[in-house]
Amino acid sequence: MIAFFSSISRRKELITDFLKDEDVTALYRLSKEQGKALSKHIRPKKAKGYIIIGTGEPDLTGGLLGILSLFIKYYGTYLRVIPDFEKAHLEGELMVKGRIRGIRILIIIKRWYKSKMIKRCKKKFRKLKEDLTNGG
Repeated sequence: MIAFFSSISRRKELITDFLKDEDVTALYRLSKEQGKALSKHIRPKKAKGYIIIGTGEPDLTGGLLGILSLFIKYYGTYLRVIPDFEKAHLEGELMVKGRIRGIRILIIIKRWYKSKMIKRCKKKFRKLKEDLTNGG
């Protein structure tokens, strides 16, 4: 029984050390920065529309609207959500305007993938995986 808990403790220690590693944290920061740049580039410049949502049951429709209201920060300025408490259907119209340049996306992905941190983190992850499978 004690060996079981010491094994869990050792695994936790290995994972914690991996996550606190300099290269892993630097890769996380780089991924976060590149993800922001990618999302900023892909985001539409203009959008507007509406959606009519109904489940046929008023309580489920209300619950669905409650869940959707959590994301109003992202769609509130350009999408109107109209509930239909009486019948079940999904209907809407959305107009999106923007531009995506493939070369910019490729540059962002290449910058992330060609990073030396990726190669080092892959090696460290393989070692962690090997250590965990060999009994922690």
